[in-house]
Amino acid sequence: MNQPNIIAEPGRNCWVRVHTDRLAFLVDGEAYFAAAVQAMLRARSSIVILGWDIDSRVDLMPGRSSDGMPRHLGPFLHFLACRRAELEVYILSWDYNLLYLLDREPLPRYKLGWKTHHRVHFRLDDEHPLGGSHHQKLVVVDDTVAFLGGLDLCGYRWDTPAHLVHDARRVAPDKTAYGPFHDVQVAVDGEAARVLGELARARWLKSTGELLRASSAHEDPWPTQVVADITDVDVAISRTLPAFEPHAAVHEIEAMLLDVIAAARHSIYIENQYLTAVVIREALARVLQRPDGPEVVLVAPRDASGWFERNTMGALRKRWLSQLRRFDHHGHLGAYYPRVRSGGDEAVVNVHSKVMIIDDRVIHVGSANASNRSMGFDTECDLTLEDDGDARIAETVAAMRARLLGEHLGVEASLVREVLVEQRSLLRTIDVLAGNDRSLEAMGKDAEISLDAALPDVELIDPDRPIEADAWIARLVPSAVRASAKRTVLRGCLALLMVVLMVGLLDRMIDLDYVDRDVWLRHIELVRDHPAALFGVTAVFLMAGALVVPLNLLILTTAVVFGPLLGFVYAFVGANVSAAVFYGLGRMLGSPLDRLVKWDRFQRLRWFLRRRGVLAMTTVRLLPVAPFTLVNLVCGACHLSFRDYMFGSVLGLLPGTAALTVFGAQIDLVLRQEAWVSYAALLLLGVAIVFVSVWAQLYLRKRDERTSEPA
Repeated sequence: MNQPNIIAEPGRNCWVRVHTDRLAFLVDGEAYFAAAVQAMLRARSSIVILGWDIDSRVDLMPGRSSDGMPRHLGPFLHFLACRRAELEVYILSWDYNLLYLLDREPLPRYKLGWKTHHRVHFRLDDEHPLGGSHHQKLVVVDDTVAFLGGLDLCGYRWDTPAHLVHDARRVAPDKTAYGPFHDVQVAVDGEAARVLGELARARWLKSTGELLRASSAHEDPWPTQVVADITDVDVAISRTLPAFEPHAAVHEIEAMLLDVIAAARHSIYIENQYLTAVVIREALARVLQRPDGPEVVLVAPRDASGWFERNTMGALRKRWLSQLRRFDHHGHLGAYYPRVRSGGDEAVVNVHSKVMIIDDRVIHVGSANASNRSMGFDTECDLTLEDDGDARIAETVAAMRARLLGEHLGVEASLVREVLVEQRSLLRTIDVLAGNDRSLEAMGKDAEISLDAALPDVELIDPDRPIEADAWIARLVPSAVRASAKRTVLRGCLALLMVVLMVGLLDRMIDLDYVDRDVWLRHIELVRDHPAALFGVTAVFLMAGALVVPLNLLILTTAVVFGPLLGFVYAFVGANVSAAVFYGLGRMLGSPLDRLVKWDRFQRLRWFLRRRGVLAMTTVRLLPVAPFTLVNLVCGACHLSFRDYMFGSVLGLLPGTAALTVFGAQIDLVLRQEAWVSYAALLLLGVAIVFVSVWAQLYLRKRDERTSEPA
């Protein structure tokens, strides 16, 4: 009789625990791509694809005959839709930020949407907290077969278990050759596939607002060439979902990983792209301190990909390993990277997999990295197979660990198991079998240098919770709303004084004939009467916005040149066109803004926008939250509704623009006339604007503070 499960608890460390008739581990891209193609060819009703990156140009069958079918993802899905009239294909890819622009397929909406059959539906998923991403990698066919793990249907993913140093088939869609790449995907069917289909449809609904129907197909699309590693078992599905209004956070993966680590008796085997999660490091540190604790084997890339990642996530991993090694009092920790040699050439294998194997009891595979953001910031989906007294599961787990180690060490899995029985230690088994053309190399201890002072705050690089979390805002907002009235008045008076002094200086230069009043006025008239004046002013506002020139200065200048009526119209149009353009740019930039903007102002702005929509936008225009251009960029990055944004912007800019154009027109009057009364009027008007502005700002702050208090 099976023992009750000891780890999976739906509602705490997993979403559901469900049955699968067949489960297969697909190691590396060759196996996964081939299996996905076969399953999709047999689809009758629906194919749902979720991914961090999806590329229509990716070759699904490198080095193999396509039998007349299109080889690349976009044309292949088009072919499937044309071939089967009832088939609907849904593709949801993360709406990536500007940092990945050069790495992604250009015009994905065109390639996977407009260019394909009308029953191939492509959407970009932007329903995330600022800086977060959709990271689940799922393909669900007819709600009957599903694939999940670390592999996306995109470039730079395909490879064979041989991981050859040079492989002509390993070419990205942009025709760039890339090095060896290792990853793991899982195929399941039955109830597990149905539940994953439900998860995929829920994500589509959240991102697009469209409700997809469950599949009505009854045929079995399981790929015939895939032999199940185990049949008739229960698996646990765990998720990470960040807090994103109105939905609460889900941290099932984090809870599951902490549970399985704590349950380890003999060994913990981890393959992961990133090793930066604080909670994982602390959990491993606890078991390493036990004299009878398990061995911990870490397999990761030698280096992160690209300059940016090497100096952020790569540097954090060095610090993470350095800190973990301090707790390895009993020599139970080993950290390795796989490398391959051929002749005189050598290459390092890029480990992209997310696998954790505990003893011969538990295997955990999915999309979640051992990083902070995968624990609480990005959307993730993982699967756990647990030995609950079923000897078949223990055998499957042990066989999978031997298979992975054998691949990295260049030996058969059977030899790994034989040596492991002799040595009774994973670390000693690796030492005995290492040194071949394919091998595991120990990671150096270069992380022992003092990195803490050199590295940026981990919260900026690898956050574990959304930036707009309530606790974060509660800490930041009180200090932001209690601005000093005296300081606000002082700033306004100083600005007014500077304007008056500049006007006086210019007037004095005119009196001393340094500036010819008649020539100056003639040039102003020429500009004022030019038929393209409005377009010229708008272009100036756009260029000034790019240079972050203060908006108030632009409005004043426009009023001086064009007078109160035209000055108001031109300044108002120019400001709102600039607002719309930089909103669009902010929407393109996305999460890089979270590193460019001061945190307190940035979070305060996001809080306003998410809380009150149009009213928030109106308030932001009236309050000096941040420079005009910065506000526009952040509003775009926050994905505030464009309608709400522009409506609030128009309302918020009206009073300020009107007041400043009247003030600017008075400046023009001072420069045209030599009367002290004009100076007096200018000063009184300026003082009135300052104090009305201060009163409005303080009123809005106090009102906002009252309405933000809990009921």
